[in-house]
This record gives sequence, structure tokens and C-alpha cells, in this order.
Amino acid sequence: MSRATLDKTKIDKFWQERTQFSDPRIATNYRDDGRLQFDCDLVQSLATPSSRVLDLGAGTCTLSAMLEPYVASVLAVDKYPRFLEHAPKTEKFSTACADVTEFRSQQLFDLILLIGVVNYLSVHDEIELYKRCADMLASGGSFVVKNQCGIKEERVVDKFSEELGTHYHARYPAFQSQLELLSQLFCVSPVDIYPPEINRWEDTHFYAFVCTGKPPV
Repeated sequence: MSRATLDKTKIDKFWQERTQFSDPRIATNYRDDGRLQFDCDLVQSLATPSSRVLDLGAGTCTLSAMLEPYVASVLAVDKYPRFLEHAPKTEKFSTACADVTEFRSQQLFDLILLIGVVNYLSVHDEIELYKRCADMLASGGSFVVKNQCGIKEERVVDKFSEELGTHYHARYPAFQSQLELLSQLFCVSPVDIYPPEINRWEDTHFYAFVCTGKPPV
């Protein structure tokens, strides 16, 4: 189990700065490198016209906005109200301003998205969020978790980023550890979601984990 700690003040400062970006895609994806389309293709393959979608840590809603025409409803949740101002103004799309570590809903969802969020959670918050997602997932539904992972071990970054022009702080959980945590609650299929050119670092790699409910014992 990771012993790493995250400074939530640093993370909050980083994301407050990102809310000032006028381009919604760059604000939350950092660069327009094709990742968004790969994300959309994966989640759309799991959606149906009757799907009720929950997007946790939705940011500027770029992904869920692309998905909205193909599903029954979308609820996008994010801590920062300025991000949610970019949400589509349609009857099928609703938003909730809340920290994902505190969000709860009695509603069940057919597709739950947690895209690029785990990197900013402590291990404790990660585990508790997985438990709540298991409770909110409808029978036969899918829970998609995607983030950058440490290939062999967990990595914590806490330094000034020349590329982003600001201090960057994040945790990249070890792939095997994240897989084991999710497997305690779900049946999990890891997906090597991006082509090699998007995985730019030797010690980290992007993975998506497609999770479904475990059958009753």
C-alpha cells in the first residue's frame, strides 16, 4: 500500500489556475494530442441510448459533452463551478458542483466515468470513491477509470513543470496496485488505451480500467 501523501492545497491551487484557461480542452487535457477522441471512443462503445451517465471530475465536460448525444442523460460533477460553465445546455445534461471525494447519489447509473482523477487523490480517498461508485453502479453497468500509472511502482510528482508553466503535484499509482484495488470490488479489464506516442515517459503509462459488477457469490 502506498505511503505517499498529497498536498491538497497545491493540487487545488493548480486546478484553480486551470479554470482561467479560455480553451476548455486545454484547461483540463493540457494539450490537444488526440487523447480525448480515444477516451470518447472507449466510453461510447460501452454506452447505449438508454444509458444514465455519471461523469465524476468532469472538468470542462469535454468528454461527457461528446457522449451526450448517444445516451439518455448525463450528470457531470466537478469541484470548480467555472469548469462546469462549459457544460452543454440541454435537457439531458445536468451538473453538480461537488468534490468527488464527497459526492453521493441515491440514483443508479449505467455508466460511471472517472477520467484523469485518481492522480489527484490520496489512496484512502481513491478506495472510498471506488466503494461509492460500486454502490451507484446499476446492474449490468460499467465503471471506467482512466489515469496515468506508474509502470513498476507508484510515482509522486511535486515540482515546477516547464511545459505547464506552473507547479505540478500528482500521484501516479502503480498499475498493479490500482488493478488490485479495483478488483476487490469489480470485475476489471485493463485497456492500453493510447498509442505509444501519447505515453511520453519511460516510467509511467496511461491505462483505462473497464469495471463491471461482480456476480453474486
